[in-house]
Amino acid sequence: MQVPYLRRVVAFIAIFVLGLLARPYVTGVASAQQRPANEADSRKAMEVVLAKEQIRDQIYNYCRGLDRMDKALALQVWHPGGTADYGGAVTTGAEFVERAFKLHASILSHAHQMTDSIIQVDGDKAVSETYANSSLVYPLDEQTVQGVVVRSKGISVSLIRGRYADRWSKRDGRWALDHRVYVEDFRTVQELPGVTRLGRGRRDKTDPSYAVYPF
Repeated sequence: MQVPYLRRVVAFIAIFVLGLLARPYVTGVASAQQRPANEADSRKAMEVVLAKEQIRDQIYNYCRGLDRMDKALALQVWHPGGTADYGGAVTTGAEFVERAFKLHASILSHAHQMTDSIIQVDGDKAVSETYANSSLVYPLDEQTVQGVVVRSKGISVSLIRGRYADRWSKRDGRWALDHRVYVEDFRTVQELPGVTRLGRGRRDKTDPSYAVYPF
């Protein structure tokens, strides 16, 4: 009567021992199966982070290109053939930059700042919306009425609040604009007669920042 019982005990112990011996192998196989998926997810997440940083760099390059009148920097924000819609006729990015530089030539100073930005990346395509503040300083000419000065020379400051809705793509390893829509929300204009002093900033490569790094 004890033999069948002993056989069952021995069989149970054998199964238990085999289970312990097989566990590392089974665990290793499962880990090996999971590892490629985890590595692929991690790689994809890192590619998205890198893409967002490269797109942010381009968003900031646009500001620098306009404020320092660095045309080459501003032009490369768009892919060749990329388009721009700033209200009115849709043009290429290159046409917009040429027009903007002609307009800005008569401005004493300007500063563009990009603030909140939402970027969504899908492979080699991306979209973004970025809030932007632009300050433009124009010269004020002296104005007289019947020989009486009613406004002395000074400056006029326009503060513009708007947003950039952008479509991006990555071509030959470089992120740049396929299309940009600029939406102005509102602007304020303030005249400052008698004020003419500007800071150290320059609108070309003589700006002090270029001595730190050529960008």
